[in-house]
Amino acid sequence: MSSKFRSVLLAMLLCALGIAAYWQALRGYFLSDDFVHLLYMQRVDDDIYVLLKNFWSNWLDIPTTLFFRPLVSVTLYVDHLLWGWRPEGYHLTNIVIHAMNGVLIFLISRRLAGRGEAGGQIVFAFLGAMLFLVWPLHVEAVYWIVGRVDVQLTFFYLIGIYCFLLHIESGRALSGWLSASLLAFLAALSTKEPAVTLPAVLAAYCFFYNSQRDTPLFRRFIVAMRLTAPIWGVLIVYFFWRRYCLGTFGGGYTGGGTDYFSASYWGRWKALGALFFPINRAWPESVASRHLMGWLFGLGWAFMAYTVFHAFFRMAGSGLRWGTVAFIISLLPLMSVFHVAADLQSSRFLYLPTALFWITLAVVLGEISGKAAQRLIFCGLLASIVLLAAAGNQLRLNLGPWIQASEGIQVFSKDLDRLVAQRYEAAAQHKLLVLAGIPDNVYGAQFLRNGYGGFLGTVFRPQPINNILPLTDDDRTGVMPIFAKSLAASDNDENLYGIFRYFPEVGIKKIESVRMRDNAAKNANCRSSVLGDKLSDLSYRNGEWFVTGDDPFVMAAVGDCPAKEIREVRVSAVFQAASGSIKPTQSLQFFWRAGGQSFSEVRSLSVPLVSDGQMHDYVFSVGGTDEWPSSDQIAAIRLDFPGEPGARVQFTNVRFVAHDRSGGLPRFEGAELRNVVTVNAPDAYFDDAALALTLKVSKKDEFILLPKKRWSPLEGDVVSIRMRVVGFDRPRGSGKLYWASDNAMQFSEDKSVEFPVSADGVWRVLTIPLRHMPTWWTNGQGTQLRINPFYGNAEVQIASVEILAAEPRPILQLKDVNGISSNFASSVFQRASRQRKDVVELSYELGAGSDGQLEVSTTPFNSPNTPDGSGVVEFVRSVEGPSGTVRIKTAEFDRGPGTRYFRLIARNKQGALLMFSSDPVSVLVED
Repeated sequence: MSSKFRSVLLAMLLCALGIAAYWQALRGYFLSDDFVHLLYMQRVDDDIYVLLKNFWSNWLDIPTTLFFRPLVSVTLYVDHLLWGWRPEGYHLTNIVIHAMNGVLIFLISRRLAGRGEAGGQIVFAFLGAMLFLVWPLHVEAVYWIVGRVDVQLTFFYLIGIYCFLLHIESGRALSGWLSASLLAFLAALSTKEPAVTLPAVLAAYCFFYNSQRDTPLFRRFIVAMRLTAPIWGVLIVYFFWRRYCLGTFGGGYTGGGTDYFSASYWGRWKALGALFFPINRAWPESVASRHLMGWLFGLGWAFMAYTVFHAFFRMAGSGLRWGTVAFIISLLPLMSVFHVAADLQSSRFLYLPTALFWITLAVVLGEISGKAAQRLIFCGLLASIVLLAAAGNQLRLNLGPWIQASEGIQVFSKDLDRLVAQRYEAAAQHKLLVLAGIPDNVYGAQFLRNGYGGFLGTVFRPQPINNILPLTDDDRTGVMPIFAKSLAASDNDENLYGIFRYFPEVGIKKIESVRMRDNAAKNANCRSSVLGDKLSDLSYRNGEWFVTGDDPFVMAAVGDCPAKEIREVRVSAVFQAASGSIKPTQSLQFFWRAGGQSFSEVRSLSVPLVSDGQMHDYVFSVGGTDEWPSSDQIAAIRLDFPGEPGARVQFTNVRFVAHDRSGGLPRFEGAELRNVVTVNAPDAYFDDAALALTLKVSKKDEFILLPKKRWSPLEGDVVSIRMRVVGFDRPRGSGKLYWASDNAMQFSEDKSVEFPVSADGVWRVLTIPLRHMPTWWTNGQGTQLRINPFYGNAEVQIASVEILAAEPRPILQLKDVNGISSNFASSVFQRASRQRKDVVELSYELGAGSDGQLEVSTTPFNSPNTPDGSGVVEFVRSVEGPSGTVRIKTAEFDRGPGTRYFRLIARNKQGALLMFSSDPVSVLVED
């Protein structure tokens, strides 16, 4: 068999293998960003100029990105002309290009290894290409239609390399192969930005391969640059064309800057381990085989490392030197966006570097020769076979989430069309349909993250689906979920058709609306605000109080507040020690007086004060103390802070909480904690002296299961835990709260929230807001809580756990955009255009006698209702009066396009905080 015929046969086998590895994708559907491109191609059907415009302007005219990728849209539109809106044709194109990439890896590897004196080049070139084709890291790039960006980039990139190798071998200064390489490079540049690394990769090839070893390094560098000069010329022209089209030499995601010197940034590069162990750790079916697959991959890499190590030191080693440099160069454009998650999201970014990685290994193994050749070749073959076995099995598992996502989105689409048809039959198409439970992803497989516009548009239906608000379960910014929950809890359903939840296995179910109950004391004399009546040793400066003496306190007359109605008093406050350090021994003291009494130490309670400068809730359980009057009226209260001159003090509010006689919201304390189930904590016991459940944790999955009780998540959406952590070696840690509901009876990560814990041995009340979590209130009645109280080596004591009604806060609502009433006419977002000079109008409600401060941020607020300085505040606007409107011109959003987040903070006349800030509101600002 001739060498050429053998190469053709092996190339055909590789094509067949590549298609067979992903044949299941032919039954796949459109996902997430795919719908963005479908909507775009629908526009191209009406006007071809829309497609051609990509060659001299921003890709798809997306305002929040700066990309030059016209050839991606061209290949997608060719698919559209061939296949219409049938997804199998688009998937087939992806698979075929992926298979061709395997063939190119085979050809390049054989060419590079063939320049040595080895005899096994063709075997290892074939094995390297096989491993690339079945490597489980590539599922996102191949299965996801828009993942074609990286697959297509690699295709043209590898053609550029292969043609350049043939050009160098021709020995001519100019050749047809050089022209082909330049054209392939232009195609790669028109596909994705990492193509800019090709000239450096080819220059590295000339440096390591095309010069004698004894040639001086500088001379080798000059030769490499001379041979690749035409490639560099094309790159320079590209940059100037890009500058002309986009206004910048660079680009990418606007507002997506990266701190390259931060520990978190460098920590992301640990995710490169996914290249060697490409296991989707989120997929349940991978859990059982994770350890076995890990050992199998590890065994294969151990054999491979042994072979490469010996081959490098005994052979010429040019392949390893070039390949290592090329691999590193290919990673450089990913520095600001690189991150591969545990579920392998973003693994598509490694598609091109992985191609160079397998070429390198194939070349190194193919260069093996000499006395040790037989032993090393055997070891290399063994490594390849083990890795192929592991990769084939793991590829099957990694395809699972994408198959499930494709099947799920088709079911979701049919159910939604049915629901919209029912709304139309009821003549309620103008009413808002809130749909929760839409997964952002399915164990790493994209679902509908960015594709709502195309999915709800007219690609698959004659009319777009309007008046719908979709909610994903992982939206923790609090904007959309809080808005929908407020609608669900209101009595006015004039504009609301209903709130529904999508369950992947059972379809769409309606969620009944329930009005929220506030168990705050309803007596008008039980005022919340205590600021402004009398202050001692406190001075006001720039919206904050500063301690100036040894006895700082704030006092207020309450009026005649019935003491018997009050169960506890809650204080929300900030305290920052003058030194900036945390002092866990400090306390906040609460005094009260009734009738003609005076303030006294006898009539007071103390709680530990957290001096970290953050907002905290402090709870005084007055209903459980003998000194609290059972029949008198509370006339005045007083709060004493530590006497530390220079310390900073802020308040939100003081809230009187009434006895909840309805029994609707669970409370666990005292004897109820004796029967709590503890898991993975065999030494847990109930401490009678402290009246607390005590358990030891040691970085395992220790948690407690509270007794089952039913509650309405729409009535109570704050969980309060009184606990302390003793013996930890660091002052900070975290815990996690889980919940189960009627329609989601199993505990899971999507029904959980992490909370910070001060591990200093001091009793603290941790308040966990859940209003912004769709999975808290869209799964029916709550049934049970699970708490992982602390992650670390320590002793934990828990004295009480309760579910509370929401705290009062200012109200901020989006009223109009440019005079067009925001009555949910937009399918997904409220948009404001800077080009049209739109005006954003918001209405607000504040407490009597207070003013407000409107914060506008370019990023979500970490704690939506806590004025803790989170979010990148673009500007602040003051508002006055108990209610009114505020208008903001789009010209004021001077940080460019993107989503803006708004929240309102209530302050008194002296500028001090009165209560938690409003629920956030968002608007998408476009140019």
